Amino acid sequence: METNKKITKIVVNKEDEITDVVSAIVSTVNQRIVLTFAEDSDLLISPINLRVILETADEREKLLITQIIKNPTGVRNATLAGLYVTESPNLPTEDMWEDEEINRAKRLSQEKKPPSAPAQQAKEQNQDQNIQQTSDISDFQKRIDEAMRKSAKEQEQEQKENENDDFLIAVDKDIPITYEDEDTNEIDDSKEISFSTVNHKTKGGQRKNPLSPKIKNFFASLKTRFSSNKIYPIVLISIVLVAILSAVVYYFTAPFVRVNIYIKGKEVSIEKVFEGNENIKEIDFQNLKIPIKKENIEKSSSTTISATGTAYKGDKAKGVVRLTFKNTEGCKDIDPIQIPAGTTITAKNEGKSYNTDSAITIECNQIAEVNITASEVGEEYNLPMGTFFVVQGFESEKVYGSSSKEITGGNKKEYRILTQGDVNSGVEGLKKSAYEEGEREMKDKSGGTWELIPESLTSEVISNSIETSKKVGEEADQVDLSLKIRTTATFYMKEGFDNGIAELLKKEAEEKNLFENENNLELTLGDDVTKEITVIQNDNNGVKVKLTAKASVKPKINKEEIISQLRKMSWKDGNQYLKSLSYSEKETEVEFNPKNFPERLKYFPKKQGGILIEVKETF
Repeated sequence: METNKKITKIVVNKEDEITDVVSAIVSTVNQRIVLTFAEDSDLLISPINLRVILETADEREKLLITQIIKNPTGVRNATLAGLYVTESPNLPTEDMWEDEEINRAKRLSQEKKPPSAPAQQAKEQNQDQNIQQTSDISDFQKRIDEAMRKSAKEQEQEQKENENDDFLIAVDKDIPITYEDEDTNEIDDSKEISFSTVNHKTKGGQRKNPLSPKIKNFFASLKTRFSSNKIYPIVLISIVLVAILSAVVYYFTAPFVRVNIYIKGKEVSIEKVFEGNENIKEIDFQNLKIPIKKENIEKSSSTTISATGTAYKGDKAKGVVRLTFKNTEGCKDIDPIQIPAGTTITAKNEGKSYNTDSAITIECNQIAEVNITASEVGEEYNLPMGTFFVVQGFESEKVYGSSSKEITGGNKKEYRILTQGDVNSGVEGLKKSAYEEGEREMKDKSGGTWELIPESLTSEVISNSIETSKKVGEEADQVDLSLKIRTTATFYMKEGFDNGIAELLKKEAEEKNLFENENNLELTLGDDVTKEITVIQNDNNGVKVKLTAKASVKPKINKEEIISQLRKMSWKDGNQYLKSLSYSEKETEVEFNPKNFPERLKYFPKKQGGILIEVKETF
């Protein structure tokens, strides 16, 4: 039992009894109950049982909807019992619950219940809980006993009705129904009823002829009626003639033979290598050659990419630095130093680099001025007067200097430039979409006569086809990018290929003699044919395609031919012929109806529909 919000779902299994269902209804606290019959249940045989279930729900003030899955008889019986029935496996809709509530109100209004006095109601409410439980159990047991009694009475009445049924004969039916030996309590109105479907059994379980007591009574009445009359012999002879005529008609119309032939499919597989040929027009299964063609598509694609590189433009700061060549040991025999133009000098504390605008010579312990220019643009190169500098290539204790005035004029502006990375990313994105478009267009060519070989489908960028509207390093925000791609593929001829596979598989099965038959047995393939085609060679030397296929194969049974043969044979010879038709481990079955027909009188009917051949596959 499972509870979903305010709905309790009770699933009735095959082994569940009515007591189980009633107990479940009584025990649930939810007002709405779904009673689900997902499989056959004896409770569905009789409307009496189902009526008890409905009454139990009504007494407990429950709304009950019954789900009956794939059981027309159960649906009919439940409807007769007054249950609200749905054949859908889904939970009932709100509209269904509203309908059932209306139905319940109608049922309750039809019941005649004596009104209870308020004093009596108060007394019942104050009863001990144990007494109430005992009353519930007692009432429940009475209900179950009543259901069992009614069910037994119903079955007994049905048995009596069966014993008094008229003698029915189905004459020359094209498709007779299956005869069952088991009793059934429900008969589907949609089916035709033949005489052999109505079982008449004695207490010992043996079949009895429903005509026998009727005929005996009939003849006894005639004898009493005409014993003193001269007409009695005439009537008696007439009756005998009618009986003989009926027996003859019965002999030629009643017999029906059902033959069950069992077959079992066997797996067969092939592996063939076909050589592709662009010069042939159809598949050559004998020489294993297959027509092929190669297709190529060239397409141009373009897009717009964004430049992500950064560069700066502006003015470089300029100034004047006084440089000193100091030698603490004196200047005797000390040559002056030469500082070439472009020499890098660095503001020691700020870390900014500058270049000398010209070459200068500085005598020992002397000072010389030189103009400098910042190495990069930007305001950060503007420095105040007195900034300390050191000269690249010289000891900072011997050659150094300071700005004699402010270093000014530096400024910059940032801008975007196209980088090689921008181009490469754009090409990769464009390649992906271009490849997809080219391959999609190539696949659209597949179908009908020609089938694409997926392994042969390739795409590539045509060399030197990549173009940009700006060069790498140039200032840009958006850049146009274009390229060309080439998509190539190989196709094989599909038309007539499947039929060829079928013939190859059947030929393989015949060569292996899977069914050990020497009578040129015709074979047919099952619906489980699978194939795989792969390219094992695709180069300048040609194309080779490997075909791998497998399927189940089974014998093709000609029912009309078998029936034609049986109509020419005796019962003995026909059975021997049928027993020889063995296509699986399960032998052919022959069933003669009516089952109580004398063995020595059995034959294969020549009438239309007198013999039914059924081919059943075993697994």
